[in-house]
Amino acid sequence: MPRLISRPFQPGDEGEIVALYNLITGRDRTVEQHQWEWLENPNYCNSMWVIVDKVTNKIVGHHGLLPIKLSIFGKTYLAGKTENTILHPDYKSGIYFLFEKRFFEEAKKTFDLLYTTSSYGVPRKIRERLGYQVVGKDECYLRLASFRGFLFLSKIFFKKFKLPEFLAYLISPLYIPIKIFSLQAKRLSSSHGLELKVFGSKAISPDLLASLAECWKRNHSKHEITIDRSVEYFNWRIFQNPYLSHRVFTFEDKGEVLGYAIFSVQEKMQVKKGVLIDLFAKNDCQQMLSSLMHKGLRVLRAEDVSVFSATTLGSGFNMSGLLKNLGFLPVNQLLGFYHKLFYKKTISQPTLLATIFNPKINLDEFFNGENWYYNELFSEGISW
Repeated sequence: MPRLISRPFQPGDEGEIVALYNLITGRDRTVEQHQWEWLENPNYCNSMWVIVDKVTNKIVGHHGLLPIKLSIFGKTYLAGKTENTILHPDYKSGIYFLFEKRFFEEAKKTFDLLYTTSSYGVPRKIRERLGYQVVGKDECYLRLASFRGFLFLSKIFFKKFKLPEFLAYLISPLYIPIKIFSLQAKRLSSSHGLELKVFGSKAISPDLLASLAECWKRNHSKHEITIDRSVEYFNWRIFQNPYLSHRVFTFEDKGEVLGYAIFSVQEKMQVKKGVLIDLFAKNDCQQMLSSLMHKGLRVLRAEDVSVFSATTLGSGFNMSGLLKNLGFLPVNQLLGFYHKLFYKKTISQPTLLATIFNPKINLDEFFNGENWYYNELFSEGISW
């Protein structure tokens, strides 16, 4: 008889799941944070499974599909984002595929589609064996606002490639051209006649988020595949989020929101990072988008933020051009260049993978990355 069995999540499993997650990831998640992410999710449908050792009766593995609604050409579909797919290191990782295949079949009863972000290595191979296909490449952009941020990221970089961290100080002169590049940021003319407002973390309210959701609902037709920005989703993802502190910037005309930017502020090892969560403007107005970004960067720099980041899809809605004009650097592309130059081989770039269950979704349109507006809202909403 098999030693490992699987079953759906049951109330009371949270403690063991969180302990296993912290053991494997090195993070410090709490039960309360787990409950927010899964049990308080506005689309909750108990899409978690655990793997149990029958001998010890301990939870040794977990697979979750975080329920998130997508707007696909004006229609709403329920997607499951693969999340917390973990197995205790004492067990052979090769057996995990058999369990995920079982969970995959069960998910067909609930979800219209599944997706996984930043996929590479073994998880990507598992998903592709299950039928996931590539939508596009994840593109991470960074903008350095201080030398402290440069050193912090350099140390992470060298640690990733198993090199001594002191090398970060040897390459410190590189900060000068990077800083010059960021200072070349282009600013389009501001949107005349509109009021630009700033909301700190304590000023963000359900009413404010409702106005953002209404703005998106009125003007989102050009973004064919993206997160369904409902009031319920914004309240959960932004207002109730126990991980992150947020800032909101809006352009308004006589009280009506015409565009907005949402940033989160995170801190690690005394370094603050500003993450662009969402950016939207009526008619994709570039002047409005640029002004919102400039205001956000300026306000957060005053809060001692050292690093800014943004995520987009390489082939999707044209955020790349805007970010480059604002002095952001394409990190994945630079890492690929470095690896090819010094290691004489290419590295696999993280990708967005998805698989479709609902036959009403047109596959050709769905897997065309140009139809997507992809950003941090597709992530699970936790800190770095």
